[in-house]
Amino acid sequence: MARLLPQAWRAADGKDVAFLQLEGPLPQGVEPLLLGSSEGSGGHQIQSFGFSDQSPEEGLYGEGQLIE
Repeated sequence: MARLLPQAWRAADGKDVAFLQLEGPLPQGVEPLLLGSSEGSGGHQIQSFGFSDQSPEEGLYGEGQLIE
């Protein structure tokens, strides 16, 4: 189980971000995603997926290249 951290939530019409806090340990074999700086990532390929207004049920894929 996890709970939403209200101070780290933004509406979908804004930044569309939410952070959850686990209420127990991670399942066996699962590792947390470490967040960090994007420094030095220019030129890397990226992919994204989200549920935008244009595709609220199926989701929408995106791809691109980071620039410096």
